[in-house]
Amino acid sequence: METAYKTLIEVGKRLTMYKGDLTELQAAYDLYAGKDLSIYTQDSKTVLEEALKEAEKVLKLGENAVKEDVNEALEKLQKAIEGLEKSEPNPPTDPNSRQIRIPVIQIL
Repeated sequence: METAYKTLIEVGKRLTMYKGDLTELQAAYDLYAGKDLSIYTQDSKTVLEEALKEAEKVLKLGENAVKEDVNEALEKLQKAIEGLEKSEPNPPTDPNSRQIRIPVIQIL
């Protein structure tokens, strides 16, 4: 009985080593989750949104999240954040500025 108990304790210690720390993943997730991403290109937004969904799944696991999944989600999220590209701004339209066309008259 004592041997089984010691084995159980040892296995429990090993399992604890595989638990993932969610601190960095949660911080990266919180930076962009639910934020207005309209200033970024559609492609880079899509990559970020997919990474956020994956991170959310891992975060929902809480203390059951394993280190490998946490690290993978964090890496994917960090790459998506680094890959964000701002959209080209549309030039402001000034209602007071008008293009004037001057007709060309040909003299014969």
